Amino acid sequence: MTDIKLDEIPQLIESKKISFNQACILVYKKIYFEPIMFDIVDLDEDERSDFLLFFLQKKIPTLLKNFNPEITSFGSYVYTVLKLTKIDYRQKLVKQNNMTRTYIQESIIDYDDLLSRTQKAFFNLADKTEGYVPQTEEEKIPSLVYKKFFRPESHRLCVAESRKRKLKRGVLILALKSAWYLNDDEIHKVSNYCKISSDILSSTVCSLKANLINKALIREEIQNNRARAYCLINNYQLQMQNYGTCEGLPKFKRLEERMEFQKRSFTSKTKVLQSGRYKIAPTNAEIAKVLGIKTSIIANVLTRFRKLTPELFNDEK
Repeated sequence: MTDIKLDEIPQLIESKKISFNQACILVYKKIYFEPIMFDIVDLDEDERSDFLLFFLQKKIPTLLKNFNPEITSFGSYVYTVLKLTKIDYRQKLVKQNNMTRTYIQESIIDYDDLLSRTQKAFFNLADKTEGYVPQTEEEKIPSLVYKKFFRPESHRLCVAESRKRKLKRGVLILALKSAWYLNDDEIHKVSNYCKISSDILSSTVCSLKANLINKALIREEIQNNRARAYCLINNYQLQMQNYGTCEGLPKFKRLEERMEFQKRSFTSKTKVLQSGRYKIAPTNAEIAKVLGIKTSIIANVLTRFRKLTPELFNDEK
């Protein structure tokens, strides 16, 4: 079998002297052991091995089935298909490498951002606090705690006490608005500042988080699609750079059109994310429900709280 020529293989299959699978292997071996004849010496050993394995799995069975002896010889047919496949294979490798480089660049950016946030979190551990411990049995019942927290005072408070009360309400509601992102230490700090049991606050945060899972999944999908668009934009730009000044080529124009499409996709998804429509935060109505108060109170507290300056917290420390 080692002396069989490529041109003889279709006839051997037809006469059933070799099976279809044997024919595939024979074609593969002919190419593998004669790289100069098939013009694949420009591939290094690893590339050649990967390419021929791909050719064996994806192309050889098809070319055996589609071969027409009235058009050309089988050897010429194999050579032509191999040549075209090699070009396509290399373009895919370039695309894959470009995508890999883009992902590496993005990973570096993400790593720097993660490192920065980790450092901040590390320094915050230095002043780690324990949550507020209830002093009475009433302070262990969520409905009573929140009712008292938002209940109007029976007498007029002094300016300092009134400001402190507004700050505590604002801190609590903002914390619940940020429920998805709160960790245990942050919950304890809010608990300690607002004088609300950390168990009650943790339970409230968990109930709000449970309703945010779908929002989080939708937002993650949008972010992933935007990241994919960004990677493709970079990939197309790198491919276009390889073409130099060949702007008139159909291939170049197709890349340009694809890149513009991905740019529009990236811009639209960025606008969606910035619009706040898929922000991972509970609505005022959801917060009002767990606190047992009217939605209008949540809106009013947030409106007033936005007007407060950070300096007002200095007196509370």
